[in-house]
Amino acid sequence: MSSPINTASRFEAPSALGSDFLTAICGDAPLLDAKSIYPRAHLHQPEPTPRLQGGRRGSKEVVDREPEGATLPGRIVRRRLMSENDIDSMLNSYLRDAHAMERNVLQMLNSMIQTTTDEEITGILQHHKDETEQQIQRLESCLEARGTDTSTLKDAGAVTGAIFKGMADAVRSDKAGKNARDGYVTEALEIASYQLLERLANRAGDSQAAEVARTNRSEEEAMRDKIDANWDRFISLLLQEEEVSV
Repeated sequence: MSSPINTASRFEAPSALGSDFLTAICGDAPLLDAKSIYPRAHLHQPEPTPRLQGGRRGSKEVVDREPEGATLPGRIVRRRLMSENDIDSMLNSYLRDAHAMERNVLQMLNSMIQTTTDEEITGILQHHKDETEQQIQRLESCLEARGTDTSTLKDAGAVTGAIFKGMADAVRSDKAGKNARDGYVTEALEIASYQLLERLANRAGDSQAAEVARTNRSEEEAMRDKIDANWDRFISLLLQEEEVSV
């Protein structure tokens, strides 16, 4: 009987992760070393591309280099963990989401203005539209300072966009009461978003992003309070528009 083939030299587990963790994600299958799968691939390794750590101005340039002898699965797991645990990347994502949210709120405000007949309420909506445009500019300035390309921001936040598009489409045919209801719900969502954004920015050490979140949130809270102070007016407008006598 021939002796069993020794495969230990062809299999390697990244020591930093531990066997239990790797077993949980890979099962019992052994991890193949990249050189044993692609025996010539390591002969033509391109130089890693430098990146700015954290994406902020003044950050030092670092290069992602894999440790000598790292396995292919090990590299995949390591990069996944780095991405998920990068607070600067998470902050960029929250800023992009806030930007997408405000762009869609702007569309909703335009629809509300078109369907509101009361001059005082129209004035309130127009004022908040101007505020929303300023909020978008603040967020873009913040993202630019962090090295994020703002030219593609209009494509971000597809899920958020779908929510607000649905609201905007609905208010075109609805009256004052439902406009006010949808506006109040929107303000609550914006306030919650900026509460999270401010705290995340503080943890990431980005004072500009934290200040933008506080400023935008204060304007959303003021708009929420204006809606809250006019519920009787909204219901009166609704009854008038529907020609319902009381």
